[in-house]
Amino acid sequence: MTVVGYARVSRDDPSSEAQAERLRARGCDRVFVDHATGTKQSRPEFAKAIGSLREGDVFVVTAVDRIGRSVAELVGVMATLDALGVAFRSIDEQIDELNAYGRFFFRVTAALARFDEQVGGEPHRAETRRRQEARVAQTPKPPVSRRRLDAARQLRAGGASMREAAEHVAVPERVLRRELERDDADRARRQQAD
Repeated sequence: MTVVGYARVSRDDPSSEAQAERLRARGCDRVFVDHATGTKQSRPEFAKAIGSLREGDVFVVTAVDRIGRSVAELVGVMATLDALGVAFRSIDEQIDELNAYGRFFFRVTAALARFDEQVGGEPHRAETRRRQEARVAQTPKPPVSRRRLDAARQLRAGGASMREAAEHVAVPERVLRRELERDDADRARRQQAD
């Protein structure tokens, strides 16, 4: 069994050395220290600490907030430790999975993670399905109908200005110009394909 400690600086406690000393005093064989605050997403030493853990090891922090800045993040870490078969200790909160209270805390946290995974994901999946169905149902129709494009094209061929053609077919000049150019490009592509 290896006892692995993790320390991270914070705005309130910028000294990681004091945390590392407390971890060593609690019997940590290895101590990993991130020198960036928790607002930074990249925590390379935390990843190394988790990667070094094996079944039967103990993961120790000075305070629970060292491993996560939100309940969701804490629950995720606890679920990872549970899956690895690793015991958890927090010095300040006096959580130690090797005693009854610590095991209770750990199991409740792991249960919350499983619950969130099973139930919490359902609304997200349902919303994703709803949005996908809505996208299929809302295929965009062209901003200018074929009939109006053809009428504008005939007016232009007869000598009308773009503005006059746009007014006649009741389409903004800018939109009509763009759609005529797009339609001409589509026709040219189709002719090349044939």
